[in-house]
Amino acid sequence: MRNHVPVFSYGRWDIEVLDEDMVRLILRDAEPPIDLVWHAECSIDVRDLARCLDALDDMLNKGELSICMEDTFYELALVGENWALRAKGAFNFELTGLDVGQALRIAIVLIHAKLESPLRDSLATVIGLMDLFPVLKEVREVKVVCPDFEAVVSWHDDKLVVKPLRVSPSSEFRTLLSLAEAGLMEKPELE
Repeated sequence: MRNHVPVFSYGRWDIEVLDEDMVRLILRDAEPPIDLVWHAECSIDVRDLARCLDALDDMLNKGELSICMEDTFYELALVGENWALRAKGAFNFELTGLDVGQALRIAIVLIHAKLESPLRDSLATVIGLMDLFPVLKEVREVKVVCPDFEAVVSWHDDKLVVKPLRVSPSSEFRTLLSLAEAGLMEKPELE
């Protein structure tokens, strides 16, 4: 006997409830239909689901979505036939060439994070479950701005490299730089 998966419709979306923290979202009027699976780290509330779908529809209609979280402004925008993700503030980066499915998955994560304010490790789990790490790995460089320091974070040969631009004397980051300069940390790990 096959388990019955409940299917609901909301506007132009079909919603299959797969689990208390996982739903399949199908945008019917796209050609071909767009099929997304939203994995949340906690149970998905019906009101939050409706708000998320309304925001996704609004994003598709306007060609943009902007959300401010903590000290960073995130913007997803349609540029030609592809989408771009831009971040400005504490984190500064740009990711271009996203297809609509990738843009919608990123939008779901941003909307969910704004609604729920999940812990960072929970957010990382959601990003992993939604298979967004390969997309985000295309970001080659992120500028991080904090009161005590400013740095550029980048990937080189699958190693994370942090290059300081500004560091206050009392910053913990200054201690890490001192350890690297003293040879107590490997240079490839911290530049």
